[in-house]
Amino acid sequence: MAVNVEKRDYGLLVTLNDAARRNAFTRDIIRGLMDLDCDEDTIVITNSGPTFSAGLDLRELVGSPENVRDYLYSVHGLVKRIVNCDSRIVAVLNGDAYGFGVEFTYFADLVVASREDLKLSLQGVALGVLPPYTLALGDELLGYNAVRALLSAPLDARRAQMMGVVHVIGGFDPATAMFRVPRHVRGHVSARRALADKIDRAIGTLEELVRVVSETPTRHIIERFLGRGR
Repeated sequence: MAVNVEKRDYGLLVTLNDAARRNAFTRDIIRGLMDLDCDEDTIVITNSGPTFSAGLDLRELVGSPENVRDYLYSVHGLVKRIVNCDSRIVAVLNGDAYGFGVEFTYFADLVVASREDLKLSLQGVALGVLPPYTLALGDELLGYNAVRALLSAPLDARRAQMMGVVHVIGGFDPATAMFRVPRHVRGHVSARRALADKIDRAIGTLEELVRVVSETPTRHIIERFLGRGR
């Protein structure tokens, strides 16, 4: 299964489990995350394999504009699901994160990196793949200097922590390291909920991404990266 879900005392341990595709956000992974039970106290999302996530599924970006749009809106649907989830969301990176794998962590309540040398990289910009949530919301979520750094080069977890992108480095036990918030107020104490009315700002950037990846230069760059170029 692309997403493995285990019941724990604190809630759910959710593991991205598609190491062959470096845990890219395939439609299977998106469906698995959309089905999570947001009545749980805490949902910890982590990874198997050496990569937390490679980001968007680039195979989906070389189809027709209609297919690209359908895929990107499914990603956006996942983001809205996470933002509106009453559970506390903890992203635990046991590997490097790329592209949307980095952006996904913006919508967690807490981001944990297992090692300080883990890499967070929006390297898709080198392929012409716009990071939609960084461009649309990054300045408000992270601040100008953090966005400037993310769009320029990879960050290790230590530097990302200094910028507020990562909160904890090293061991983390969700059963003891976080407040136990009563169920009836849980939705009121999540910073994510403030994004509910703002998240659709990214739609314009998603549409721009559809346009950019449908153009020949970007499509050829992505196809070469995937090994399909002639």
